[in-house]
Amino acid sequence: YDNCSSCAFSTTCEKLGGRDSVPDHRYASLAKDSAAREYSAAHAEEACRRLTTLFWLQIVSLAISVLSNDLVVGVLPWLELPMLIASVVLLLLYGLTLLKLSPFSRCYRRAGILNFATLIASAVSPLFILINPLNLLLPVLAAAILALVSTLTEFRGHIELLSAHDRALAAKWESLRAWYIGVVVVSVVAGLFSGRSSTTVYILLLTSAASFIIGIVVLIYLWRTAQFFKAMAGNGAGEL
Repeated sequence: YDNCSSCAFSTTCEKLGGRDSVPDHRYASLAKDSAAREYSAAHAEEACRRLTTLFWLQIVSLAISVLSNDLVVGVLPWLELPMLIASVVLLLLYGLTLLKLSPFSRCYRRAGILNFATLIASAVSPLFILINPLNLLLPVLAAAILALVSTLTEFRGHIELLSAHDRALAAKWESLRAWYIGVVVVSVVAGLFSGRSSTTVYILLLTSAASFIIGIVVLIYLWRTAQFFKAMAGNGAGEL
């Protein structure tokens, strides 16, 4: 159609009524993106420092996961308590680091709060056991869901942080986020049918391997993101 008035649906079109406000919304969106780009450029060194902290905390998390494995604890039972304490400290530090990144994206603040909520849900698990051992599933499930949403929200924060500067790297975070969701969904479905066939066992093994690979990719992308802002700060972009 040449114009909206000639369209057969012009009298019922919801978009037609708001067409005059579209330029204002676009301008507001562009202004928001510009402000975010200028802020991250002016504070590139801080972004690099916080992201590097996340990188090292992720490495510590992988180490704790290995040392907390049932096979390791079976051989070295004295490791169980230190690894539990280390996990709590790690969650606290990770949540605080995410909160310190919140000026760069609101998603970081949400991820940090969800991280603390995960810690609380994990901490109340012993109380549920005292009341009724069968109630253990509730806090464990809540902690798992909170941890999942926290990770996905953190990924969204990385995407928003990079979208104004490096769309290629932001797209990689977006793809990783999609793969992460896919692996979790497959793991849950396979877990529901575990024990019914050897196929589900193989699927669980594959998803475990995929989760480990995703953890390594997260480290790589975190390092690249931190180095990107390090280069930006070194090039004097922080003075913009």
